[in-house]
Amino acid sequence: MRKKKEVLGKNYPRTFYLQRNNLLLGDYMDYKVIINPELGGKDVGGSYNGQTAKDYNLRFSKLLSSKLNDMGISNLLLRSGDKTISNIERINMIKQNSSPNTIILTNGLDSEGDIEIIYPLRSDDVLASRLATGFTDNDFNVSKFYQQRSSSNSSVDADSILASTTNPSVIIRYGDISKNNDYLNGRIDELVDVVANTLRSYLGLANDYYIVKKGDNLYSIAQKYNTTVDNIKKLNNLSSNNLSIGQKLIIKSIPSTKDDGNIYYIVKKGDNLYSIARQYETTVSKLKQLNNLTSNLLSIGQRLIVKKNNANSNQIYIVKKGDTLYQIARLYNVSVVDLKRVNGLTNDILTIGMNLIIPNK
Repeated sequence: MRKKKEVLGKNYPRTFYLQRNNLLLGDYMDYKVIINPELGGKDVGGSYNGQTAKDYNLRFSKLLSSKLNDMGISNLLLRSGDKTISNIERINMIKQNSSPNTIILTNGLDSEGDIEIIYPLRSDDVLASRLATGFTDNDFNVSKFYQQRSSSNSSVDADSILASTTNPSVIIRYGDISKNNDYLNGRIDELVDVVANTLRSYLGLANDYYIVKKGDNLYSIAQKYNTTVDNIKKLNNLSSNNLSIGQKLIIKSIPSTKDDGNIYYIVKKGDNLYSIARQYETTVSKLKQLNNLTSNLLSIGQRLIVKKNNANSNQIYIVKKGDTLYQIARLYNVSVVDLKRVNGLTNDILTIGMNLIIPNK
């Protein structure tokens, strides 16, 4: 006789669950968030005072799952215990248990101390940008959010999960556990709240709001939230550009489909162009040029481009039946030698569907 399934949690009156292979699986298979705690089992990561990275990742992920449950947001944990799971297994789990609405969130550690957010090459930066803004608004230090390309093929994500899945996805690295990072101990609940609230907003389950601070203007706020001044004015029935400190604004981001591949920096209290330029081994003049700045003034939370990805201007050509390297090279006015060099080709053989990087002239 088949065991009757039990309803777990008052937030899911229409959803039933069963336990299988350490996963919480729903009959409807329409999860909105898949949470991927990195490491596990034999993959321990760093440690501090007896706390390992793998345990912190799971602890954070369970707290986030609980918070999302409280908000009524369906979610799935890729590991709910201390278990070794390969990236291939994780990718298969994600593909088996995701729908077009699903967001994939990977939680990890081992950055250089401050928070970093990585988003896939196929995506815009809207979710990563919102997370970064949420962290900085709550006095967490965000080092950067960026796309990371494979060193062997710049058209592919460095992370295999980002490269192998198609859903909206981010990797958040919260710091280095060996440095007794304050984020990883006393403020874990605050971190969870930021992530959960940002996801809720991104999924369209809550409005975005912004509280005007000293030094803000409509342009800087629009830039931070990837929207326009006109859009903010319409949403808030503003007849002028004047703002007052403490004013509450409704914000709706406009998704960008451009894959720019740049690395961004979120301005923190005490930052200046010189200190940021030194950190990223560039110059003040270059930063001003990249960001169209006419002065050295910065505002807290402002998003700066600190590095342009040189690969972002390369075109990608998909090989079709009958194509040859000579034809493609002639089409783009480049040499066959350069075409083979940037794609790591050792012969002239092409396969249908192959992605070829077209070198810059």
